[in-house]
Amino acid sequence: MMSPRLAQIARKLDRAKPPPAEKAEPASGDLGAAIEQLIAEQVEARVGLELDRQQDLQHNPRLRHLLRSSQPTMATDFKDVPPPPRTPLPTVQGATIQRGEDGRATVVNIGSMQYRVVRDHLGRASALMPADAAEGESR
Repeated sequence: MMSPRLAQIARKLDRAKPPPAEKAEPASGDLGAAIEQLIAEQVEARVGLELDRQQDLQHNPRLRHLLRSSQPTMATDFKDVPPPPRTPLPTVQGATIQRGEDGRATVVNIGSMQYRVVRDHLGRASALMPADAAEGESR
C-alpha cells in the first residue's frame, strides 16, 4: 500500500528511466568482453531467480498475511500518530551530611543508603563506604 505522493514519485521515476540499451556482442577473440558477457548472464539469471522467489512469497496466502500484518498502518489523522516515547525523569535524591563533635563529616545519607566517611592518615576524607560494610571495621 503506497501513499498517493509516493505513487506519483514512482510514476515520475518510471517515466524518467531511459529505454534499455541493446547489448553489444563481443568481438571474436575479445576475452574481456566474453568474460563481461558471462558475468552479465549470471547476474541476470540470479536476479531472475530472486524475483521469481519473491513473486512466490507474495502469492503464498500465509506469507501475504504476515507481510500485511507486519507493515505499519498509515495514519490518516494527526490524532492517530502515537506520541514519541519519553524517558522517565530521574528521581531526586537528596544527600545529608552528619558531622561529629569536631565538625568533620562522619556519615553521609544519600536516598535510602547510609555511608561512612573513610579518612586517610592526614584526616582527609578519602572514600565513602556503605554503613553496613563499615560496621565490622573499627573506626
